[in-house]
Amino acid sequence: MPDGSLWAADNSAFAGKYPGDERYLIWLERLVPYADRCLFVTAPDVVGSHLDTRTQSRDLLPRIREMGFPPAFVAQPGMEWDHSSDLWESFDVLFIGGSLGFTDHKTAS
Repeated sequence: MPDGSLWAADNSAFAGKYPGDERYLIWLERLVPYADRCLFVTAPDVVGSHLDTRTQSRDLLPRIREMGFPPAFVAQPGMEWDHSSDLWESFDVLFIGGSLGFTDHKTAS
């Protein structure tokens, strides 16, 4: 990693290449020395489904934070209907996700 550079990590779920939780965490472990320059690390998500993303990322958000990274939750369609307050406390960054066919939540003002 170049000196002084800022960086972020995405989980590759949108590309259909999420490696699984353990492999993702092992990969992130190698980046811990650069955590002070990290903008965010996305927790795993399920493209197009907020409820599945919430379930998928629930356990990894605190693990990402424990590694020293700012955890990011990936917003998916349906999040606008979830009024649970516990979710917001578990991440530092809201990453706007979604599928190619769903753009309303990305363009809403």
